[in-house]
Order: sequence, then structure tokens, then C-alpha cells
Amino acid sequence: MKEMTLKDIARLANCSTATVSRVINNEKGVSEETRAYIQRVIDENGYQPNKQAKGLAEQKTNTLLFVYENTPDNPFFTELIRGAIDGAKEAHQILLFNIICDSYVTDYFLNALRSDQIDGVIVASTGLEETRNFAKMVASEGRHLVLINDPIGELNVPRIYINNDQSAYQATRHLLECGHTRIGHIGGRTTSYPSYQRFEGYSRAMTDAGLRRYVDRYTIMDNTNREEARAAAKKLLAKKNRPTAIFCANDSLAFGVCAAVSDVGLRVPNDVSVVGYDDIAMASTFEPKLTTIHQPIYEMGRRSIQLMLHQTQSGGTGIPESVVLSASLVKRESVRNLL
Repeated sequence: MKEMTLKDIARLANCSTATVSRVINNEKGVSEETRAYIQRVIDENGYQPNKQAKGLAEQKTNTLLFVYENTPDNPFFTELIRGAIDGAKEAHQILLFNIICDSYVTDYFLNALRSDQIDGVIVASTGLEETRNFAKMVASEGRHLVLINDPIGELNVPRIYINNDQSAYQATRHLLECGHTRIGHIGGRTTSYPSYQRFEGYSRAMTDAGLRRYVDRYTIMDNTNREEARAAAKKLLAKKNRPTAIFCANDSLAFGVCAAVSDVGLRVPNDVSVVGYDDIAMASTFEPKLTTIHQPIYEMGRRSIQLMLHQTQSGGTGIPESVVLSASLVKRESVRNLL
């Protein structure tokens, strides 16, 4: 009878050879359920680990996979990817990209991961179920994983993110301090972790100011692009006591709101003040220049590579490290002071 190999065990257990190697070496990064199953396959087949199996987990390809979502109306990912590319160049890493939209390509990369052609995966998620499921599959394989933004619930892995709740609170406080009370919110998808956190920050600021009644009246969520925000803003502006200011979950939505203000014969900021979030390049050239929350998107991308390399070089041992980057309010021309 042919002697069992590491690849045979990986094939029978439907996992990567690196995951089998981690079980053999009793390393972290493998769930207890997966560990027990692989060990059972090893025992049932009488597999005897050799030096190659014990050393496999240390081999590296210097290749990383960056996974993000297909959101053409959101320039956030363009800047994020630019930072990741520069971070990979600095670290002499090959960086592959996968947009979560094609199951064939996704399966291809999962197979590459299982065959040890990729050292680790960085997932930039806004909360799409497909992206979350991909991250969970990577984690179940016991591979190195870094998350950007979305914590994806139960995954105990390194993450780099912005405190969306606190920065949205800051944006809303700015409008309150300028004398606005009827402040609306044009939000993103409720299933999007960053968008929902931004709604929470807005809601908390309004509640702290004793203006909770306006949150339900002037909030419209689940806007995914500029035109949807434009239509939603028109609904708010048609109300008898329309909002005098609107905080938006991202800059693209804010541009749609500004278009809606113009559509109904009003002006920004004379009649309606608008605040965005992200501080994309167009925010500083838009007319009027957009007041917004600046988040270091490029730095998030670059630092995600560093966070991943820390994982691959340390073997993923110890407590997963997370990085919180600071956001800041950028005051421009789209807010009117009523005081």
C-alpha cells in the first residue's frame, strides 16, 4: 500500500497542506473543529509526518490576495487599493486582486490558497454577504487573514479600521454647533458595517442634543449611489419643515444630495448645509467645496499590508493585532453657520 503523503491528507480533509502542517505542529490559526477533523483523518490513515510536513508552514510565496467589492460609484476602493499596492511594493510582495462578483474567479483563488500559492488574504468589506462568506472560508482554512473595516462578527483576526461612530458623531456635532437642529441623514446600506456605524454616530449626537425626534423623520437609509441619494434627498426637501442640514454616509451620496438641492431651486450652503464622509479627491474641487470627514484611506491600504506581513512573519501566534486610524473633520464651503 502506498505511503500517505501530506498532500493526500490535505485532499482527504479538503483543506490546504499548510493547514495540515499547522495541525501537525500544533500551531494557532486553525479552529478546534477543523483541527479535530484533520487529526482524525491523520489517525485513520496512519499518516506519519516527515520533516517536509513540519517545515511547510514556514514556506512563503511572497504573494498576497486583496479582496474587495464591486462598487463602481464608490471611489473609496480606488484609494484603498493604491495604498495596498504601494505597501506591497515597499515589502517586495506580489499582490493579487479579486473583486467579489465572479464565483468562478473566487473559486480559483480559494484553490490557489489551498495549494499554498498565497501567503495570506486581506479582505476589504462593507458588509456584503458574499465578501463575509469568503473571509469565513479563508479563516476556516486556517490561513492568514486581515480585515479592513468590517469585523465580520465572530472572526478573531487582525483588523484595520476607522471609528466610524465617533467621526459621524463629530460631523453631526459640527452642524449642531453651527445652529442647525433639523439635521437629516442620507445613509448607505443598513447591511454595511461602516454605513450603519455612521448612522449610529449621527443618531447618538442628535439624541445627546435632545433632538432624537428628527432622526426618524429625516433619515433615509439604503442608498447605494449618487442618483439614489439624489432621489432620497428630494423626499426630505419636500417635507413641510425640511431639514436645514444633511449629513451623508459618504461623499458620493453627498454629491447626490447637492444635486437634489439644486433640482428643487435651493442652494448649498445658503439654504441647505451638506456634510460628507471619506474626503475623496473630488470633495476639494466640487462646487461648493465639500465639508467632510477625512479618513486616511490610502494609509489603511498600506498598513493592511504591514499588518499581514506581521502575521506571516510571526506565524500568526499571539493575540491578533488590530489598528485603529484617526478620522478628522475637514471644514470647507458646504456648511452655513446659522448663529
